[in-house]
Amino acid sequence: MTPRARALALLAELRALLLSMVALAKDERVHLRQLDSTGLFALAARRSELSQEASARMLALKELRAAHPDPDEGITAGLTEVRRIAADVKTAALLNQELAARSLALVSGLLRALQPQPATYDRRGAGLSPQHAGLQSTRA
Repeated sequence: MTPRARALALLAELRALLLSMVALAKDERVHLRQLDSTGLFALAARRSELSQEASARMLALKELRAAHPDPDEGITAGLTEVRRIAADVKTAALLNQELAARSLALVSGLLRALQPQPATYDRRGAGLSPQHAGLQSTRA
């Protein structure tokens, strides 16, 4: 296989991996909205696998370009497309991170409403434990 053909094959593989990561990020959004932790862990494991595979392809492509630095229009166009898709992956990851932060705030708020912690302190300055929260005086 010629270096040009090998580079184009690596770019095609990398493009497919990155498109899979974009699709995975969209699926992750659905699981975040549903607060499905099991699904999120499965997607995180799959994303890790895809990321490792993409890193291996990038390393092979980098080594190939170092050995054969002469640029080619097909390879340049492929690299441009891969960079665009990688930017889409990064954007999707940032959106998912923001959605995850919102989901965390929602769950934290629900937990505080369901199991409130006392806002008062005992004589030593420590917060009252939940089992002793009902024993505090209500007199002013």
